[in-house]
Amino acid sequence: MTSRLLITLIVVMMIAGCTFPSDSGYQIDFDGTVVLTEQGIKITGELEADDGTSPERTFTDLRLVFYNKNKETTESIYLGNLTTGGSGGININRTVDSRPKYIILESSDFWNSNLAQGRQDLAVFAFKKEGNSYVEYYVDGPNNKF
Repeated sequence: MTSRLLITLIVVMMIAGCTFPSDSGYQIDFDGTVVLTEQGIKITGELEADDGTSPERTFTDLRLVFYNKNKETTESIYLGNLTTGGSGGININRTVDSRPKYIILESSDFWNSNLAQGRQDLAVFAFKKEGNSYVEYYVDGPNNKF
């Protein structure tokens, strides 16, 4: 009986979507690396958009925004536009002469969508400097960047 209850609980959690990022909604990933250089960082890779089960959508004016430890903007790099639905990604190969505390992908289009079940239907990658490396995490709302 206990094993049936456990299996039922696991199935219910899977159906409820208790994983993040979600399979429904939009997710923008970075397939690449952020490495420290002698004077700053080097960002190499590709931005990719996954639309899960959602309609195709274009995000305009994408930027990598750099923040210091006080969460103040120090620099931004314009990347262009990105459309979901397998239309290709954006290649990034940049060297920056600073070591920001946070690197966050931003666009004014990100948070202009409807709430899905009380949450934003978008997750975008970000990086936080921890020691001598950058750790990736996801941002799922404008008030949840850091």
